[in-house]
Amino acid sequence: MNISSASIFSDDFHNWLKSLMREIISESLQEFRGQNGNPYPSRSETTSKVMSRKDAAAFMGVTPNTISRWHSKGYILSARINGKYRFFESDLLKFLEKRKS
Repeated sequence: MNISSASIFSDDFHNWLKSLMREIISESLQEFRGQNGNPYPSRSETTSKVMSRKDAAAFMGVTPNTISRWHSKGYILSARINGKYRFFESDLLKFLEKRKS
């Protein structure tokens, strides 16, 4: 007997398993896509003001040294642009929200 032609599962079980897998994948995709059905953020969601360390400090109401300390500890994110660290307003706002709770 050829193993590939023999079925160890009944057709009912096979159909049930396919249905379950479709349901799980569908739910996972819906969660991934978010509420608007798009897995990729819109341009307005990703656009954020870019600030120097001094500007970020003024925005946060702290000294530039505090921004450097928070950055070195990994509390706030940055990007290197032309060899200098730049901070995104959206990341600073996220940090403030986390700090409140």
